[in-house]
Amino acid sequence: MIAVEASFDPITESEIAACLQMHRSHSQEIFLQLKVNDAVLDLKERTALVKLAIRPYRHLHLLSGYKGRCTDLSAYEAEEKKVREGYFRAAAYGTRKRIFAKGSYFKETAHAMCSAHRYEHSIRVAETAALIAKHQNADVQKAYCAGLLHDIAKSMSHEEGAKILSFYRPEWLAYSDKIWHSFTAVILMKQNMAFTDEKILRAIEHHTLGDSHEKLAMILYLADKIEPGRGYDTSKHIALACHDLEACCRLVHQESEIYRRNREEIHE
Repeated sequence: MIAVEASFDPITESEIAACLQMHRSHSQEIFLQLKVNDAVLDLKERTALVKLAIRPYRHLHLLSGYKGRCTDLSAYEAEEKKVREGYFRAAAYGTRKRIFAKGSYFKETAHAMCSAHRYEHSIRVAETAALIAKHQNADVQKAYCAGLLHDIAKSMSHEEGAKILSFYRPEWLAYSDKIWHSFTAVILMKQNMAFTDEKILRAIEHHTLGDSHEKLAMILYLADKIEPGRGYDTSKHIALACHDLEACCRLVHQESEIYRRNREEIHE
């Protein structure tokens, strides 16, 4: 047998390919052992992901507590880090559904793709969205994930955003570049993350304009506008959102319109 060891945080397609190549080269069964080290996910969850990843391959097996010689796969740690920072396509194919369902690494993705200020805002939006969702009998996990990821394209340059939209959705170029991140985030999530949850994608697409009547989209729109770090007392808005989602949307739309008109008058 050949034993291999890595953090598998998470296990990647490259690591699966390396193990399969070892089997073909040596005609031996390959046993995977997880390092007991500091990792983002705990050992139990990483083990669950490895089990999912190797399920289709009868020559790959899970190993635990082995003290003999192991082939070190630490050369693939950069690939694991790439996954944790948002390139979920590199994760082992069988693991992605579980990763998305649990929101594994979404905080790490937001941290890697947002400025420090924007990351803290995203955490507050996620927490506010989860609170509203709980009171509105909506999916709390989806609301939290949407909040974490809604601004992942906010730091993108005008040039990069224009290039992406020109290729994928040129009709969106007609909108102000101040809201392009709503659209480019969705494109990045589909292309780089292999993200398929349409409710979360639509919520993020509409979170700046607030022009969707889907419950999750309204929750994210409000959470973004009324999270507690906005610089004014939003406690009444949050209470209203928890009680009457549509009424709060109308109120926030009205306040946003008044704010926009006042800014236009100042700059005339």
